[in-house]
Amino acid sequence: MKFEVNLTQAIIDYKWLLEKEYPQKRTLDLVTDRYGLSQSEKAILYRGVTVEKQLILRKQKRFNEKIPCKHSVKIDTFNQLYTIASYLDGSLVFISADGWIKDASEQHGNSMDPTLLQKSVDLIRTYFENNPVEKIEFYIDKQVNDHQVIKTMLVMAFSSYGNNSEIIISEQVDNDLMVPSESIIATSDSQIITKTKSQVCDLAFTVLNEKFTLNIPDISLILSEMI
Repeated sequence: MKFEVNLTQAIIDYKWLLEKEYPQKRTLDLVTDRYGLSQSEKAILYRGVTVEKQLILRKQKRFNEKIPCKHSVKIDTFNQLYTIASYLDGSLVFISADGWIKDASEQHGNSMDPTLLQKSVDLIRTYFENNPVEKIEFYIDKQVNDHQVIKTMLVMAFSSYGNNSEIIISEQVDNDLMVPSESIIATSDSQIITKTKSQVCDLAFTVLNEKFTLNIPDISLILSEMI
């Protein structure tokens, strides 16, 4: 699957302007207006494109293999669940320039279909049943509407894990995830990836890729043509 020509050209222009150090917000608005992009397409630019020095930094932190059984993982729960649920819903997901799968749903803490969320939780549970790790910590943002619903789903799905799983309702998920530890972080949040000193895995992509034959747009392939 590929982006429409209009969006592809917008991605190229946006990246070029960022590299020239044009202000991000004004550049994003300018390119969005120039190509008449929708809100979801604007989100693709914002979430999927950044300058080369940031891409290099993020890629250095990427953990590309399956999480070893003796390791622990800290999961950015809404970030990962919403990406999986967006794919299941047929909404647009894509591979960003830094290599992580992301969605353009612009949920911003809004509620999502509980059936989709349950399916997403089940996919994560199945993945860890087949690929066990030492401990799983789910960090759930208290500010998001679905936080109690998802906590209940996770408690039921991972009840057999006992002390090997923990569900944390947090008012500052980003900071909690970035507390120094030996755990691998599962997120596609660009700010967390940039700031953390830990390794970061693309759990949502791994979970989906084990279940489905993925055919989704890849921004890095578009930008490689600029080189």
